[in-house]
Amino acid sequence: MSGIEFVVPPTFESVSASPSSPKELWETLQDIDPLMTLSVLAALNVLLEIEHLDPALEQAATERYIRPQYHSSRMFDAAEPQPHYPFIFNRVGVLIALKCAIGVLPAAAPSISMDERLIGDLVLRANDFINSANFQGFTSTPSGLEIAAEVIPIWELTNPRDLAYGMARVYRMFEYLGGDDPIVKGLTAQLGLAFADLRCDKLPLQDFIAVVFGLHAYVSQLPPGILLRNPSECAVNRERFLSRTKFPQQVFDDFLANRSLSLPS
Repeated sequence: MSGIEFVVPPTFESVSASPSSPKELWETLQDIDPLMTLSVLAALNVLLEIEHLDPALEQAATERYIRPQYHSSRMFDAAEPQPHYPFIFNRVGVLIALKCAIGVLPAAAPSISMDERLIGDLVLRANDFINSANFQGFTSTPSGLEIAAEVIPIWELTNPRDLAYGMARVYRMFEYLGGDDPIVKGLTAQLGLAFADLRCDKLPLQDFIAVVFGLHAYVSQLPPGILLRNPSECAVNRERFLSRTKFPQQVFDDFLANRSLSLPS
């Protein structure tokens, strides 16, 4: 066991020595190409889940997306006490950037020749919002409670559970909720919980989980090099994705109808 992981990444302010604020983040978002930015950030999110804190991935992403003047001169030392590591690209920062990019889609206009390094600027600026201002301003060792307050909101991203165990636990819960145990049936009746009627995005819960698991399995098997060089490879073809399975196409279409986001043309 290596202990818990706590993300305190380089930020735009720390690498540029320039003040950073929501205003600068907003201004950066105005210059992005929506499709390109979402493709790259989605691919980076997948890569960071597969290749968690991989120095080779960090170096490759830095060379492609970070402006040379913001490159760190420090070399990664796996033996160095954490959280003092030079990883700009982390799942928390990338997801913040991704949500910000999605949030401005209605107002964003595609750019014909967007500089890829804007994506690096966006991630660096997103990193500014991972840790609270109080935590960044500590002048003495924070207490256990103060550290916990910082770690808890991002715990599932920085200390992910094993997916296989999670799936097993979920299906065991399904068995209990849908079973004949009198205690379980009595408690679910008190809650007004009808397991057969549970829905997520209007889909039966098991269908929803099946689609999510299938998409996760698909992107997880893509070679990291391909995703980094061509982020659009993380996209799927709606009509062909399930063509070799018996999974109902209509269920997948319903999932996409409820979960998809239309990009401005």
